[in-house]
Amino acid sequence: MADDLVRIDARKLLVDLNQLHGRLGNHEVSLRRFQNYMRTTTYDHFSALGQGGTHRGVTWAYFKSPVYVRKTDGVAVPPWGGVPRLARLKQYRGTAGFRASELGSFSNRSRGSGSSIRREVRSTVREATVRGRLRASGKRLKEGDQIMRDTARLVQSVSQAIGYGGIREVGPLEMRFGTLVPYAEVQNRTRPFLFFTDDDRVTAERMIFEGMLGGGGRGRA
Repeated sequence: MADDLVRIDARKLLVDLNQLHGRLGNHEVSLRRFQNYMRTTTYDHFSALGQGGTHRGVTWAYFKSPVYVRKTDGVAVPPWGGVPRLARLKQYRGTAGFRASELGSFSNRSRGSGSSIRREVRSTVREATVRGRLRASGKRLKEGDQIMRDTARLVQSVSQAIGYGGIREVGPLEMRFGTLVPYAEVQNRTRPFLFFTDDDRVTAERMIFEGMLGGGGRGRA
């Protein structure tokens, strides 16, 4: 019968309780795991909504298209351009000799006083198609470009371990995760990317619970 008794080693129990007490007051490891989880989740969020749509319960609008409709021929012009440009014709009147007009530029070559005046009509258009909208980086928008990825500065600040302008602070009972990129707040209002869902909360609770038990959740997100 003695073999069926529950045996408790009080000394070992005291050590385990002390370790548990320490883990209850310090969740830094678990919170750091959760911060890494949020970095990955936020990066995936940007990738999933690069062409607009709905993900994690929020919607991102793609580039407004068309930007305008030409009154002259009714052609809808998208933000990335690509449609034939209307030729604008101008007449240049020479004042002293021959003036050539070629694709919107011209040069003067004097042929002496009293020389005859020639009039030339040329298109001032330099390109055959409308160019894409100019982005903040100075690059032209192309069809298929992802939104919120012009310079990639914003997504890097919230997804890389040490992202430029990123906020990465972890303490025993608190974690701060975000970005200091100047335009982040405005963008987050129109196309949310910094927020927690119920699934995120459940993940945080699981990680903290695993940390309290001392498992650490190795090999798991």
